[in-house]
Amino acid sequence: MSTYLEERINWYDENYRNGNALISDAQFDQLENNLKRVSPNCDYFTNKKAPPLPFFI
Repeated sequence: MSTYLEERINWYDENYRNGNALISDAQFDQLENNLKRVSPNCDYFTNKKAPPLPFFI
């Protein structure tokens, strides 16, 4: 079962990977750090099926 924080991070990550960044990289990193602190073994950190990040020139 995922937490609200994990769901939000997944949502921000999905939007970012689709070229629609909704928050800054620093804000996203802060959310990830908070999730790692409260739930270090959650599915978000063990998900190996995420597509690679897009490469923009």
